[in-house]
Amino acid sequence: MPDKPPRHVALGIPFCPATRRVLMVTSRKHTSLWIFPKGGVEKGETSGAAAAREALEEAGIPKLRDSAISDELTAIPLPLAPNRNRAEVWHVHALTLGAESDLSPEWLEGHERERKWFTFDEAQRNIDSWGGGAAAAAAAADADAEPAQPADYARGGKKKKAHKGDALETALSAFLDVYG
Repeated sequence: MPDKPPRHVALGIPFCPATRRVLMVTSRKHTSLWIFPKGGVEKGETSGAAAAREALEEAGIPKLRDSAISDELTAIPLPLAPNRNRAEVWHVHALTLGAESDLSPEWLEGHERERKWFTFDEAQRNIDSWGGGAAAAAAAADADAEPAQPADYARGGKKKKAHKGDALETALSAFLDVYG
């Protein structure tokens, strides 16, 4: 059977230039961890439009003008995990808001997620909580001793979370290269 093409995921980093803060939402799967709004790119949709749509659904960011959606800042390939049948590529975009108060008071996933504005340093600390970076290096060292198991990549698995943390860190770094 031929390999499936990767799943394309759009990630939006909502940004308020006036306060120099970014908006993050809690993960539905890991409710104590923070993430940027993200989700699949639908057929016929650009990754920028998908990032804006996901930000509307997950964070209550109202419909944005095209000029408020950046060009792709980076594309991040995520490795194929043993419990998945296809890899992912995350397409990262900045979503610029005029003011932090430009959020809808009610939004589609408001009953499932919290949202909060963070400084760049606070956002980095939130991302560190996913266990990427040093934790991912330790997990890779463990891989030499013991092959990865599907449980390592299952919901809440340490290696899956570490890969997500590394991808979030890469996304924030690409954002900071332009907006930081």
